[in-house]
Amino acid sequence: MLLIREPVLTRLAARGATLAQAAHDGPHALQRRASAEPGRNDEIGVAALFLVRHLVAQHTEKPCLRHARPAQPPGALAGPFRLPQQGEVLSQKLLLKDVAFRSLELMLTAHAAAALYPGDEPGPDISAAMTRASDRAVSAYRELIHAPGFWEYFLSVTPIREMAALNWGSRPSWREQFRFDDLRAIPWVFSWTQNRTGIPAWYGAGTGLGTIIEELGVERARALMDEWPFFGTLVHNLELAVVKADLHAAREYQTLSDKTAVETFWPRIQKERQVLEGALGQLSGGLKPLSSKPRLARAAAWRNPQVDALNHLQVELLSEYRESGDEALLPLLAQTMEGIALGVRNSG
Repeated sequence: MLLIREPVLTRLAARGATLAQAAHDGPHALQRRASAEPGRNDEIGVAALFLVRHLVAQHTEKPCLRHARPAQPPGALAGPFRLPQQGEVLSQKLLLKDVAFRSLELMLTAHAAAALYPGDEPGPDISAAMTRASDRAVSAYRELIHAPGFWEYFLSVTPIREMAALNWGSRPSWREQFRFDDLRAIPWVFSWTQNRTGIPAWYGAGTGLGTIIEELGVERARALMDEWPFFGTLVHNLELAVVKADLHAAREYQTLSDKTAVETFWPRIQKERQVLEGALGQLSGGLKPLSSKPRLARAAAWRNPQVDALNHLQVELLSEYRESGDEALLPLLAQTMEGIALGVRNSG
């Protein structure tokens, strides 16, 4: 658990000290000041700096803030502010001084966004529609992962067994026995991230979004993205999941499984992906995923082809290792796993 202490808060606050009055004057004044500030053209970012300055002034001993994202309920902003970080990604976010500073700034920006623009809580009709959408999405997901033969398919098209042999992570991949019910959540997600399918991040969501669009209509669903931060963030995360999950790369992993399993599950995965892409397209008006986040879209478009080569190498190594059992291949497999995780920026 990472806690932000006063010295770090003070450093961040110094950058926003001259913007305090603008923030007091309201969002419009803050936006004008943000536009005039070189390199600071985001009003939320400016508000985050002001927020830190205010917190330092109010809590001079040991300020401790809890990270609250915009999609969380308004009540989540009350109380202390903690920044939990997964051990596997600490070096990505905190190893270099400038990167660490940027990581903290982003976290505080999310807190400020939630404080400034909490959004409205959904009405009973929206809540009911979301419940039905959730039920349909969960049903589609469970129908896939609990289908006969899916466990064997999962073992063959992902590097989960090899990862367990390498003893990656802070805990074993399995709680007690080598079976689905004892598989931990992080290795499950990590494995699907490695083969670029990303099933836990999006499978079933297309069915759920389709339900929302069907019940509310496209225009109302689009408006809900702006009115309700949770729904807007949900759609954004699904767009990101679609961009990271590259089915062209994932198709290569199908050569590691038997023909019957591939013919059973691969078409289902592709079909649900198409359903999700269609729903996201309706909500965006036909724009490509992440069109509203051009910098993020460019970064993903640059990274993905670089990772494809590692996926190809990993498939070759998995095939050779499973055929020969040569443990000298495990360190090479570990390097591909690390490279893919860093490339798609997901460790589970």
